[in-house]
Amino acid sequence: MLRQAVRYYTASILPSISSRAQRCYTDAPCQKEAAAGIFGRRWRPLIFTMSRMSPRTKRWIKYLIAIVMGNGVYFSLQSHFPPAAQHHPYHADLGMFVDLWFCVAVYGLIELLILLAQRIRR
Repeated sequence: MLRQAVRYYTASILPSISSRAQRCYTDAPCQKEAAAGIFGRRWRPLIFTMSRMSPRTKRWIKYLIAIVMGNGVYFSLQSHFPPAAQHHPYHADLGMFVDLWFCVAVYGLIELLILLAQRIRR
């Protein structure tokens, strides 16, 4: 049932992908197609879309991803922090700065991954 839903999703949302790449995407990983570069084609529209964006838009997308992921990590680990590092709603406290630190750390990881991806492509 789930496999059929995934196939329907890939067939309706991602029509630009070849049928071999769709099969490889929905079924178990296909080493031959992945080695041939067919598996990586599904990311091509995303890469082209990002390359056409202005630098300001790219930066804001990175900010948004860093804030959402940083807050997710912080709030999932918040119960393990000491009471002083836990954020209390509607108060400026140390927990806000710990949350900010998590967001900045995630942003740094995003920038590091982008830098490494650019070095690999060269």
